[in-house]
Amino acid sequence: VAFENAAVWVMTHPTPPVGADGTAMYMDVIVDLPRCAASLGTAIAANAPSRSKLARSLDSGDFARTALGIYRACDRELDGFLNWDGGCVQSFVDFVFCHHS
Repeated sequence: VAFENAAVWVMTHPTPPVGADGTAMYMDVIVDLPRCAASLGTAIAANAPSRSKLARSLDSGDFARTALGIYRACDRELDGFLNWDGGCVQSFVDFVFCHHS
């Protein structure tokens, strides 16, 4: 049931817009993207060539759908969650970002 709920959410939830000031609100949390960018300068520069492709993927919902599919593959026992032990969460994050790089 938990996975089905997550699948419905991914398919129906719109991507939150980024405001003119560079902030975005996600689940009642304001994310100050310019402030985050200051501490992630090296990573931002390294990923600049992929930025427009990733932005399109986020805007279209493809990123979320792909992440859900990868999650399904990583949750082999169908527990509805991934364990930190054994590197499941780390592998999930790695697979998602490798797919979209």
